[in-house]
Amino acid sequence: MTAPDFFPRPRLDAVTDGVLAITMTLLVLSLDVPDTLPAGLWPALVEIRPKLFSWVISFLILAQFWVTQVRAMRGVDHIDVGLFRIMVVWLLFISLLPFSSSLIGEHPNFLGSHIVYAANLIGVELAVIGRSYHLRRHPQLFAAGADPGTAEMWFRPLAVVCCAVISVAVATFWTPEDSSIGYFLLFPLVLYWERRRK
Repeated sequence: MTAPDFFPRPRLDAVTDGVLAITMTLLVLSLDVPDTLPAGLWPALVEIRPKLFSWVISFLILAQFWVTQVRAMRGVDHIDVGLFRIMVVWLLFISLLPFSSSLIGEHPNFLGSHIVYAANLIGVELAVIGRSYHLRRHPQLFAAGADPGTAEMWFRPLAVVCCAVISVAVATFWTPEDSSIGYFLLFPLVLYWERRRK
C-alpha cells in the first residue's frame, strides 16, 4: 500500500540541504580577529584557538549529520506527518549549532558552555534515532524495492552522544578548555565504522 504524501520529498530535501548549508556557513561568523594586533597576527590567531577548534569540530560534525541524513533517506519516497515533524525537530536542533558552537568558542572556560553544546548535539541525535525508529515502523514510506534497512543507522548517533558525554566529563573533572578533545574521538570512530561496513 502506498503512503500518502504529507509533504513532497524534493521540498523536504531542499529545506534540509538549505538549513545545513546555511548553518555550516554561519559557523564561520564566530571567527573574528581583533582590529588592532599589538603583538602581531600569529599571537592573535593563537588567542582565538578555542573559536577555531569549535568551528572545525562543528563543521565536521554537521558534515556527518548531512551524510547520515542522505543515507537514511535514500530509499524514502513518501513523507508522512510523523516523519515531517521529526525532521522539523531535527532542523530545529541543527539551526541552533552556530549559537552553541560560539559558546564553547567564546567561553571555553565555562562548564555551562560545554553542557549546552553537548545537549544541542544530543538533541540532534535523539531526532535521528526517532527518524530511524519511525522509518522502521513505516516501511510503506519507502519506494518499491528499496531497503528499509537504510534507516537503521544507530552507530553514528550513539558515537556522537558518547563523545558529547566524554566532552562534558572532561570539562567537569579535568578542565573545560580541553573538553573539545572528546569530539575529536568521533572521527576515528566513524572511520572505523565505515571500514567495518565494507
